[in-house]
Amino acid sequence: MKQNIYLLIVCFFLLTACSEPYFKNRPIHSNNFINTINSYMKESNDGSVFEVTSQSEEISDLKNNSSILYLGKINDKLQPSECKQEQNNFYCRILLSMVKKDSLFSIEEINKVRSFFDLYFLYNMMEYIGDSEGLEKIKKVFMKLENPGKADQVEYYYFLILDYKINNTVADMKDKIENNISSFTEQDLLDLDYNKPILLHASIILSNLYDLEVNLDHLKDIYEKKENQITILFRDEITYWVHLMIAKELEQHFENKKFMTNILSETRPFHTYFYSLESIRNLYLMSNVFASKEISDVDKYLNVLSHRIDSFSQELKNNKDQSYYQYSYYLNYAEEVIGKSSRNQEAAENTNCRDIKLFNEMYYCYKATGEMATSEAVAIEESDDLLTKVLKYDIIDPTPKDIEEMKKLYPEVLNNESKDFYIILNIYTSLVQKHNLDIDKELIRKKVEQYECYLGYCEPRGNYVFELSVYLNNILNILEGDEFAQKFR
Repeated sequence: MKQNIYLLIVCFFLLTACSEPYFKNRPIHSNNFINTINSYMKESNDGSVFEVTSQSEEISDLKNNSSILYLGKINDKLQPSECKQEQNNFYCRILLSMVKKDSLFSIEEINKVRSFFDLYFLYNMMEYIGDSEGLEKIKKVFMKLENPGKADQVEYYYFLILDYKINNTVADMKDKIENNISSFTEQDLLDLDYNKPILLHASIILSNLYDLEVNLDHLKDIYEKKENQITILFRDEITYWVHLMIAKELEQHFENKKFMTNILSETRPFHTYFYSLESIRNLYLMSNVFASKEISDVDKYLNVLSHRIDSFSQELKNNKDQSYYQYSYYLNYAEEVIGKSSRNQEAAENTNCRDIKLFNEMYYCYKATGEMATSEAVAIEESDDLLTKVLKYDIIDPTPKDIEEMKKLYPEVLNNESKDFYIILNIYTSLVQKHNLDIDKELIRKKVEQYECYLGYCEPRGNYVFELSVYLNNILNILEGDEFAQKFR
């Protein structure tokens, strides 16, 4: 992937003949949509974010407080969060205690802690705010806990940190600590091994405590790269926080060197960055507009999407759940559009799609294989809703009668205002192109255009619905004769 990115940049500057993008360019027909995507992570544009979940514009309390602590300041954009969110509330309150310089933890809570990982951060917080009584309470809890085994690496490493701080004990861990640090790569910023950055954080602390003088230059190179900093913004709350702590350790090692300061000053820690990459469907949607020459940061975003797709592809091979064919189709499409070779082609091999009972999975099985069902195998019933009808027409080998029935659906499709209207319109438009249905395509264009105002683009600071925008844009691409757009479902 990186080689492709560098090649693209070289071609651009040399103005040579190799100007074709490595991805399948997805034209975007609305300048407003282009501006919205380009403002995805820019606080100067009111922090526009994709509405990929109901929590899309909700600030993460944990991310917010860890950002404040890292920057060491509170301003108009960053105010302390009171940790009302249930998820990761313990860690959020540790950070809030540090921001307020006052412990929010009772004796009872401290006495209940049974994790050395949790106990370390309580200890670190008490050290930070200068609470000597709190430190003594934590020491008593530490003495009562049974030493962890080496198999639980996270617990063991943070136990070692506390054991040094409380008992001045130095463990024989030099080689493992050095290996944890030296083996950390850019790929580890994106992988789903959540323990890797946690162990890196613990190893850096232990190397300092043990005076090991480990070379951290390669970590400096990783954390000072803008694209890697952006990747960190996309991570889950805990991983985001851990990376900020690592960056802070590096700042202390490399005096006067700032790592995450600029990007955190520009970007608010929305939940969306993480949620948008935690769904195969969202990756599928995002790939269909991010792979566009109209996007100013196309390489940056496709690099992030590419690594996330890699992780999901591996997960899909290992865990075949009831949505296996649908997710395989989504990932294959996303991989193809961003310029990667698909790795889930075997999804429907040696499978008789007709025998799959769940219609949704049967549908994507047929789409994956390219095979067509007979009208008898996939019967279209009068009682079927409109979405089911167009889906069935999409996978059958239509008879002349079926073609006529498809044409008859045109008024109903055009007037449909259900919550799935844009999905129905997208599939039907594909059928129109595929079977050259004799209908007025201009009315489909007008249907799409009328939603410019609905999306909020007619307002100075309007909102928009990301999924709807992607589908409407794809419909226009289908009407422009883009055959690849006809694959998007």
